[in-house]
Amino acid sequence: GMLPQTWENPDKKDEDGHMGDGDPLDVMEIGSKQLETGTVVEVKVLGVYSLIDQGEVDYKIIVVNKDDPLASSLRTPDDIDRTVRERLVDWLKMYKTAEGKEVNELTTDRMEGPLKAMSVIKETNEYWREGRRSRII
Repeated sequence: GMLPQTWENPDKKDEDGHMGDGDPLDVMEIGSKQLETGTVVEVKVLGVYSLIDQGEVDYKIIVVNKDDPLASSLRTPDDIDRTVRERLVDWLKMYKTAEGKEVNELTTDRMEGPLKAMSVIKETNEYWREGRRSRII
């Protein structure tokens, strides 16, 4: 999924010097029930991975549907089953290889927590606002 009103500005560098990919923030919902494509739900932010895709940062915000039975027991990455975190990392690294592309790089295999994720959301929301004001997007 994605977070509306966010934009990974391709003219701004992250703290590691990577430019944004020009897209809204990607969201990965890890609840116990599969959501239908196009479903809009209120979520609880759990963490973020910083994926480097062809030299650009492509944040992956990890969330759970606030109405999911798991939501009350999940607050930080440490609350997420280790196997789930490992599978997320593996999938993030490998998903573009099916298109013949290289293995993706993560800045770290450790998911950063909700404070970092909310900081990324706030920053990319401001980039979106600036982009709309200046009619770039």
